[in-house]
Amino acid sequence: MRIEVEKFNPGKSSRRTIKKNKDIQVRIVSPPSVTPEKLALYEHYVSSKHGESNVTPDSTIPAVYSMHYGYDHIIEMNYSWDNTPVGIGIVDEGEDCLSSNYFYYDTDYLDRRPGIFSILQEIFLAKRMGKRYYYLGFYIENNPAMSYKKDFRPNQILRYDEWIDFLK
Repeated sequence: MRIEVEKFNPGKSSRRTIKKNKDIQVRIVSPPSVTPEKLALYEHYVSSKHGESNVTPDSTIPAVYSMHYGYDHIIEMNYSWDNTPVGIGIVDEGEDCLSSNYFYYDTDYLDRRPGIFSILQEIFLAKRMGKRYYYLGFYIENNPAMSYKKDFRPNQILRYDEWIDFLK
């Protein structure tokens, strides 16, 4: 699923999410970096959000390093509240687009809708950078972990090698 950045206009729910997070600082880190705080945040995210009980540095370090350094055109977005890291967004930059790669966050902030907030910030970044598209990744209608993407409108889906308007 993708969004034409210039056509995107946040709806009422998105505007509420932005307002709820007005005290969150968003900072672009270039080049991306891995720190002990980010590793701890990722471990907390994976164990609490995905219920993985065997999270260890041996499993965390390769995953986080791969996200942060696995591609030449990675943009890292750090989200913090009162100087405390609350989320890390990894975005891939293409010639005319940004593509959401991964977002991990402190699940103690779920009431702030951190995943939705990060998507909005990534769309706004794409717009500031003059990108034409923002790619949300796969849309799977029957999977709640993937179907929320339809709420970012207007959007397009790739069907049979052709981008078509999906929901306006």
